[in-house]
Amino acid sequence: MSKIILRQIINFCLKDFDFEKIDNINIRLSLLFFAFIFSILIHVLTYFVELTANVIIHYLSIN
Repeated sequence: MSKIILRQIINFCLKDFDFEKIDNINIRLSLLFFAFIFSILIHVLTYFVELTANVIIHYLSIN
């Protein structure tokens, strides 16, 4: 659910961004690398948020 919401936010922010207008290959590669690193960070962040939520739910269910 959170991944879908984040993907919609990113798509909304980049809807007017035309990747084909960038002529410099170094800028294209750096943007692709940034997008790759950003997607990995989003996945790690959502994993830790889900893990924290599960720990909190488990702790509350014990008490």
